[in-house]
Amino acid sequence: MSEETSIQKIVEAVEGRDVIFILTDIGRGIVPMDALQRALRDACGRLYQQLIAQADEVTRIWYGLPQTLKKRGEIG
Repeated sequence: MSEETSIQKIVEAVEGRDVIFILTDIGRGIVPMDALQRALRDACGRLYQQLIAQADEVTRIWYGLPQTLKKRGEIG
């Protein structure tokens, strides 16, 4: 199964449901030297983009401080 197909299946499985995801920043801007680690980092990034695009609300918590990045119905 291709990476794109896998990501689409995950997104479709949660579409329309009330789900909370806790996602971690695995890269922090540092590109790994190992090819497999780069591929994992890139795949996670693409999955996160798809999930966030479908999300009604996105909150980033950094050092215990919440920051709303996206909330349906609000302009911000």
